Amino acid sequence: MIRVVQLILLFASVSIAPAWAQVDEGSSALSSCPSLVDSFETKYRAVPVSSHDSRPRNIEPFVFFLHVPRTAGKTYSSCFLSPSVPPSETCLPGYDRFRLPSSPDGCRYYSSHDDLSLVDQLSEKDRERVEVVTQLRDPVSRVMSAYEFPIEVAARKVKSPISVIEKAKRNQTTVNTYNVWPWNYLTLHARDVIEERLLAIDERKGAPDWERYDDEKTGRPYFYNPKTNKTVWTLPDPTEALNPYDNELTMPLREWIETPEAEELVHNGHTLQLLGISNTSFWEEARALRTCFFRDETSRERLFELAKEKLRAMPHAGLQERLGESVVSLAASLGRKMSDEAYKGVQLKYYTFDERSNPPNWNERIEYVSTVMKGPQSLPLFNARLIYYKLREEMVRLEHKLKKQEPKLKALLEKEEGWMDAKERERDSSKYWQWRRKWIEPIYIRAKWVLFAAKSAVKLDFDALDDFDWYNDMEQEGLLKESPYGATITSLDGEVAMMQGRRDDLNAEIDLLKVFPSVVGVEWTPTTKAFLPFPDAELKRKDRNLGVAYSTCSRDAYDKGKTAHEKPMKDLRNEQDEGFSFSSESRKAFLADKENERLVDRIRELNSIDQRLIEYATELFEETFERQRAAGRIETIPPPLPKKDAPQSPRRGPSAGDPPAHSGRRSTTKLPEVAQEDEDVIIEAHTEL
Repeated sequence: MIRVVQLILLFASVSIAPAWAQVDEGSSALSSCPSLVDSFETKYRAVPVSSHDSRPRNIEPFVFFLHVPRTAGKTYSSCFLSPSVPPSETCLPGYDRFRLPSSPDGCRYYSSHDDLSLVDQLSEKDRERVEVVTQLRDPVSRVMSAYEFPIEVAARKVKSPISVIEKAKRNQTTVNTYNVWPWNYLTLHARDVIEERLLAIDERKGAPDWERYDDEKTGRPYFYNPKTNKTVWTLPDPTEALNPYDNELTMPLREWIETPEAEELVHNGHTLQLLGISNTSFWEEARALRTCFFRDETSRERLFELAKEKLRAMPHAGLQERLGESVVSLAASLGRKMSDEAYKGVQLKYYTFDERSNPPNWNERIEYVSTVMKGPQSLPLFNARLIYYKLREEMVRLEHKLKKQEPKLKALLEKEEGWMDAKERERDSSKYWQWRRKWIEPIYIRAKWVLFAAKSAVKLDFDALDDFDWYNDMEQEGLLKESPYGATITSLDGEVAMMQGRRDDLNAEIDLLKVFPSVVGVEWTPTTKAFLPFPDAELKRKDRNLGVAYSTCSRDAYDKGKTAHEKPMKDLRNEQDEGFSFSSESRKAFLADKENERLVDRIRELNSIDQRLIEYATELFEETFERQRAAGRIETIPPPLPKKDAPQSPRRGPSAGDPPAHSGRRSTTKLPEVAQEDEDVIIEAHTEL
């Protein structure tokens, strides 16, 4: 079977094979390295990275955050740099596509995984005011993180067909992990490996370990494992007994670090991105220079010295291991204050993209009869677009919630139906109900027809007896009051009904506004120009300044990431139902284990240039930080806002105690249907940059 990732990489515009893979030691390519590096040295030294000494004080700098993957760059970008710049002056996100030419005129903050060669893509005006900042991390921790992340992303959707991922990648309104370098290669590679290994495990595994049955007394479903003769109320999570860095479910770390993908996309990533010769470079000579970097020691040393030179010239290079100090040093370097105003982040879907040759007429008025605002409306085009995109955003949130809540409600109703069926079977098997069915029901049936005949003849009102099974309905109502699912169903049903009603209103309003082409605008293409239909004042944080915005955002991002990072990957299990998850604790345990010393040394060997660069960067950072502290420019980060109380889950009824001894009776309740994969779903909003 041809592996999916091989087909994708075959047609990829950027080759994954290492630059030196087809070059012999004695080839002419290596003999040309001295002259190639000579030429590059002149070009590289001309690339500006700081305009502090030449830029007039009244001109705001153009900040390019050179984001090396897995260095806490998201905290730098989303929690500090982005909130410090008004949204109208923020460039479009560039992690998945090169959108700089389509960014709003005058934008002055750009963040991406691009290397230093991006500076050559700036306009002359922006090159004159550019300030390049970056963040570095210990090579071993960064490589381990780069190993973990694509496995986690691939595992979340490993059961989805590749067509779902491919369709999601074409979505222009969000930054998708599968489009972001280098994860566009590494995640597919991880998925390919996991699929092959799970297939082999499934073939060995045969029949499922857990079978579903019903408890004869309560009707509650339980699960029985014939291999272990155990019963449980709910299926257990996979036991996290496997070594996350060496197990049969995915490629072990020791093998992964030796792959061409790791060599080309991860190892010495700091240095290659700083030099501008990474796998994603804009420069034509980058591939040949990478060959010289990896295969010619003299060229490697010369290029390393150039990287050090450029690092020293940059206004700021932070350290992931000293994140708090790095943020306050970054603020001092760029002239930011913790008391500055902070702005909400703006996602790609908020922008509109009108053709430059056909700009909208902002004086146009949009007139329609609103269903949401109740009545006729006459709005300027700007306000109508604002409303349209806000409604669309609310619709996305509602649909996302409903996709989670509607299946929950359906599953609860089916569970309650099964519970009531079991109760009725228990009732019907009692002596009282057998006697009632033999003697009372025949009398009632005859009486019912007599009363019906009398009602038809004399037109009497016997509506109370119209329902033939009225006494059964009374029993049903009594059972519903006793249902352990009742309170949850009532609460969830009301919530779902309210969201469905709001969704219908929003749909009607959006359909009214979509009639006007000028309101809808066009989607992004390389020839379009972005417009943000929101004034900066509306996106200004009213409850926090820049310092509080950073501390709150970083705290929340850490908590969210920790929860997601430590959650077992439910679809990755071996034959013994064992699984694994990555966590800070598992990484610390790996590094503390003496048996892994040789592997850690090998990672450092493969990243020897980055190891030297991080040591040099640490010296520079300490010099800069002490100089800023002595000048009184280092501020204290204020505490975050208090956490919002998490909503309490509705009570699900009393505990039923231990599961029953296995009776062998199959479940009579209907299992919830497995939802089909929505091919329009966005696989990942890219939050792990």
